[in-house]
Amino acid sequence: MLRATTRACSSVQGNPLTSFIKFYEAFILHFDIDECKQHLRDFESSLQKSPNSGFAESLSVVMVQHMLVVCPSSFERIHLLELLANSSYGERGNFNAPNYKELYKISSLLQSANVPLDVAFSIRPHFSPTPEATSPAQVYAMRVRVESEQVLALLLNRGKFGVAREFASLVGLTLGEITLREAEHNLNEASKSSYWRYEQARLNFWHQWNKRFQHEKVEPHLAAEFFESAIHLPIEEESTAGLSLTPSTTTTEHTVLLALALKWKQVKNTLSPEELKEFERKIWLCHIRATVEAEAKMGKRTSVSPLPFLEEDNLSVPIVETPLLSTLSLTGGSQVNQPCTLTELILLENIPVAVEHEGRSSLSEKEAIAFNLLLGKLLNLGLVTRARELAALFGHNSPDLTIVLCCIQLAQGKLTLDKLTDDVLNLMHSNRPIGLHQGSGVSPAALDQDRDQKPSADVIKMIQKLLERAHYAQPCCNCVLVCFRIALILKKSYKEVVYTEPFELLTLLLSSKYTEKYFIAKQLVSSVNLETKKVAEYLADCVRASLRSHFEGAETDMSKPSTEALKSYIYSADMDSSRFMELATLCSDHSLLGYQLLSMAKEPLKDFGAQCNLNIPVEMLIRSHDCFGYGCCVDGISEVLIIAKQWTDILLSKENFKLMVRLLTGIGRFNELSYIVGHILKHDQFELLVQRGVVKEAQLKGSLMTYLRKHCRNDTEKMQMVALKFGMFRELARSSEEFAMKNVKKLKGKPLVSTNGEIKKTLESVYDELCVAGKTYSQENYVSSAERCYSQARLVALQLSLLKESGSKEVINLEPKAVSKFVEEQPFIEALVVADAYKDKVHIDWVNTLYKKIVINGDFRYFQEFKMAFSVSSALFQDLASRFQHDKDKTVEATNNMRKLLAVHLKNLSLKHKLATELGLSDILQSMSSYDSGYLSDLAKL
Repeated sequence: MLRATTRACSSVQGNPLTSFIKFYEAFILHFDIDECKQHLRDFESSLQKSPNSGFAESLSVVMVQHMLVVCPSSFERIHLLELLANSSYGERGNFNAPNYKELYKISSLLQSANVPLDVAFSIRPHFSPTPEATSPAQVYAMRVRVESEQVLALLLNRGKFGVAREFASLVGLTLGEITLREAEHNLNEASKSSYWRYEQARLNFWHQWNKRFQHEKVEPHLAAEFFESAIHLPIEEESTAGLSLTPSTTTTEHTVLLALALKWKQVKNTLSPEELKEFERKIWLCHIRATVEAEAKMGKRTSVSPLPFLEEDNLSVPIVETPLLSTLSLTGGSQVNQPCTLTELILLENIPVAVEHEGRSSLSEKEAIAFNLLLGKLLNLGLVTRARELAALFGHNSPDLTIVLCCIQLAQGKLTLDKLTDDVLNLMHSNRPIGLHQGSGVSPAALDQDRDQKPSADVIKMIQKLLERAHYAQPCCNCVLVCFRIALILKKSYKEVVYTEPFELLTLLLSSKYTEKYFIAKQLVSSVNLETKKVAEYLADCVRASLRSHFEGAETDMSKPSTEALKSYIYSADMDSSRFMELATLCSDHSLLGYQLLSMAKEPLKDFGAQCNLNIPVEMLIRSHDCFGYGCCVDGISEVLIIAKQWTDILLSKENFKLMVRLLTGIGRFNELSYIVGHILKHDQFELLVQRGVVKEAQLKGSLMTYLRKHCRNDTEKMQMVALKFGMFRELARSSEEFAMKNVKKLKGKPLVSTNGEIKKTLESVYDELCVAGKTYSQENYVSSAERCYSQARLVALQLSLLKESGSKEVINLEPKAVSKFVEEQPFIEALVVADAYKDKVHIDWVNTLYKKIVINGDFRYFQEFKMAFSVSSALFQDLASRFQHDKDKTVEATNNMRKLLAVHLKNLSLKHKLATELGLSDILQSMSSYDSGYLSDLAKL
């Protein structure tokens, strides 16, 4: 039938169906993929060329759908879909043909998951002979339907969640159910693992799946049900000891799971106020019991290895969108340094100090202790309102909360010292241990200034006593005390102070004339936990405002000064570095403040104009360097030096040498900024550097002398000027010494003969310089330096005396070996001069020299001269005797010299007897026979 149809179609010239029938035949009968591709391309090309291609295309659609039915296996069906998907067939859209590209993707995906295509697709014929039907595709069609629900269920049952997610995306199904089923599957698998016994692993599991639910937009009620179903037992109103938890759950997990469930329930606000309050109470109760468990298991935690569902970040309890539970994460783990809200430190309503609640607290003793700890953490962050709400939720009051409320009411003036409640008095007189005192914010000098205000001083003392009784709420009490102190200093009410923005409050305080303002300001910054970056920006603005006011002459109306105007009075351009650092220490990161000032100093460089006052960037650059130096920031110092070079070029172009000197002395890095000294010398402005009152004079004078010695060696006038201005006689002596030693080194390698007048003249000049240097050192009591110069002068004098001899010897610029050889061979006086001059470079072995001179050569005159210069000890004779005893080449003459040395020059009888015995010198022993025999016997025993 196919061949007949093919011949019939071929008889009609240009019929497009010819190529399609060939495609049909090649696939159904021969399964020749390459031939099928070619026939399908020919069919598509002929459709484009044929003017009446509608019938042919409609018939081809029917035939393709029939091919899908008659394919004997899934293998052939997938190849047919691949052929159709990789071609442009069916894209014209003139007939209701299936989306073959989509069908092929689905088929390939399901085949990789081993899902039978017969289950995935439902292909049914559809026959509708109606008068409106004008084409075969409308009369007879195959309806291809993907069984999405059935396939998805099959994939989920097999655990193919990745494939299921791709399949759902292709067929347009939601991912929520897949994510939930995957979470349940992973929970089941993870609970069978040995890692599941670790609490950290389980907590991270819940955390990661919460993030997955958010990312894949799971229905809120389904996510909430998942987390609630993970809680094996409900939270009962009983102590932890009576709560029977399964081995796979802990109260910490209960806290997390309840908080996560509440978070998802809050998405659509499905809880009534009463239900929300009860839910919050359950979460906090779990959190309290988890704290009790953590205290009981302190030090017994076990580390966890990474699991597939874990990430590197640790779990933090999720922050829920409710006022009270938003603080839950702040009470777990390490303390968070968040800014304290001052408005929390005021009570608008008249409430008793000890908050009364209906009924008694249902917490056990251990839970009450843990609850007090949680309240203390909230109070530590200044969250007084949250702490009061939590206390009301459980009908429990904390001593720390009582203390904080009492401090606030005392500061507000709503409570006087004679009307303290019984709860407060009981705390003051109880045996409650005094907490670790973290600083009251008041220095002794500040307290002395309050003696004129007796009532206020009494309140301060009472708040301090309450602060000492607090355990966890000391930072909160300290903040109250600091605000109360500032209210007294600024003569404002406590309410006005806490309602003032912290930086505005800081401006008012620092612009006051209070002597302890820096101390109080530092306490304010630390107690409020102001962000370090903002403090750095604030201080930099203050410095710039003050410099503009000082150098640009901006006048401020002090009758009604604004906050910005007051900033100009916080810093003074006349401040020295130490006073400036008192202000800079308000910022805990000095390098951050340095970068802020440096950034402001660089701004004029971008758009430099004649209107810029050069003093401002120079001063800011100096203060920036002070901050970097105090903070030991090497990178910051390097950047300051780079910008200083750019500003130096600008100042030089304007011939502003005074500011160049200010930049040099202000930064104080004279070696790195030595080019400024060069510019000043070049323009004959050297007097600006040596004038009185220059900043950092001690460092400047040394650097100037070093620079002059290096670059202006022959300019003795300037060196004398520096020495006289700064009293630098030691530096002058050092300069003379260095100059002399450089000239000595220049003679190295030159023949030292008396006929060379230049060499003699140089040596005489060196001798004079060394004598002058030694004398100057002596005047300044630098004895060792003076002795060094004199020893070198004696060496030069010896060289001058040796020049007169024929074949003169060299004693200057000797190598270590040459020094040792000279000492061994030359007379003692010359050897002593050379040894003294080179003592820092060469160690002279005098024992070896004396052995050669005295024992071997018998030069006892050398020994007499040696004794005039050095004290002779017993150890020297012992070393010489040891050298003699180990000398295998000793002669009879050497033995006689050794005998003479011991007999004549050794006065210690015991040592003489010992050495004579060891060396076998019997004549010496006989000469000692005149001594008492008992005495000799005792000597022999020594």
